[in-house]
Amino acid sequence: MNSTLNIAPDNLTLAFQPIVRIVNEDTFEISDYEVLLRSKDKKSFPAAIFEKIVNNESCNQMFWEWFTLEIKKVLTDKKVRVDINIDPHQFLYQSTWDFLDKMVEYNQQITIEITERVSQELNLKKGLIDTVKHIKDLGYRVALDDISSGQYSFKIVQENIKGIDRVKLSLLIFNDDSTDSKTKNFFIMS
Repeated sequence: MNSTLNIAPDNLTLAFQPIVRIVNEDTFEISDYEVLLRSKDKKSFPAAIFEKIVNNESCNQMFWEWFTLEIKKVLTDKKVRVDINIDPHQFLYQSTWDFLDKMVEYNQQITIEITERVSQELNLKKGLIDTVKHIKDLGYRVALDDISSGQYSFKIVQENIKGIDRVKLSLLIFNDDSTDSKTKNFFIMS
């Protein structure tokens, strides 16, 4: 492992953010947990380290090897469901597909959440359709992250709807004063 890349397990940790399902106005239940990558020292997303992971096959492989060991500790409890974020660019690497193949025994506990970051190398329309199909063929649920920001629009969702189990809306549209009320209403109704 190249220590100058700083992706050794002693520098990284996983955090688990609950995703809740509202049962009624007074009650909610935890449905699953979004797995968040964090640096141990800063307790925040390690953006510089993640850039190295996403842009280098061997770093991506090292990351998935470490991640596999960590996530399996959590998934031994068969009641736990997790959402694993994968950057679209990572799907260009065999090591990402190897990770998904290794984790297939846990596929009923895992949702693969494809993040919103734009990958210039992954053709969005054809690449996303093929990627979603491949993930679904392995038995995983698929989510798209932050619809309306990054690369995802409602058009992309519509083109891939048969393979998508969950979409997460970006609430940024509601903070943007330049977005007209008709568009905001469309988001709410959708």
